[in-house]
Amino acid sequence: MGRELRPHLMSTDIAETSGKLSAERAQVPLKTQIERETTKRLEGYYRTYYIDECMYYGIAMSLSVQSVRAKPEHREILQKVAALLRQDETAAELRRFLDDPHARPVGPFRNEEAALAFLRDRLVADLRPLSIRFFGSRARGQARPDSDFDLLVVLPDGLPEESYSHSAVAAPVIACGLACDIVPCSWSQFMVDKDNSTTLVHAAATKGREIYRARAERWISSTA
Repeated sequence: MGRELRPHLMSTDIAETSGKLSAERAQVPLKTQIERETTKRLEGYYRTYYIDECMYYGIAMSLSVQSVRAKPEHREILQKVAALLRQDETAAELRRFLDDPHARPVGPFRNEEAALAFLRDRLVADLRPLSIRFFGSRARGQARPDSDFDLLVVLPDGLPEESYSHSAVAAPVIACGLACDIVPCSWSQFMVDKDNSTTLVHAAATKGREIYRARAERWISSTA
């Protein structure tokens, strides 16, 4: 048996309630106002009593469910999301995805940042560039799922001519499972084109972001 339920809404409470009613509701009959306020206070009391009893006896409380109005074409998606949330191993992953749209898998990688880091490291290890700049729709945060990674690779001057070809700079990331466009550029060409608004180098230099920069001593020896 539960503890005895003893609501203590007395006449003094009703009198106090009537005294606190706002003047803007004065057009509503006083009796109706008191009845409404009395009902509200009783509901609050019983709700508090229910929670108290559940905590006292260790009973799991049923939580209120928020109603969501969805378009008919979205209901199937919401049902699938609800099914995923019931699975412990996928709920955390789904929440991360909802919190950060960029956390979605890209190719074989868990998210965009992991894919970008892979491309950067492979290019640095094989090409030893002076700088790598990330630009394009992915860098602006406007990418579609099939958008590629646009990377400008700035190489030292004085390398064999074939080193500045698209095929040579793309070789380290061929068959990696990612769509990417690797643009080669010598240091001297970069210095000329970065101020020319009609060039791709200018777009990469002004609207992209540098994701790799060689150590100072390499810059000095390469640009001297």
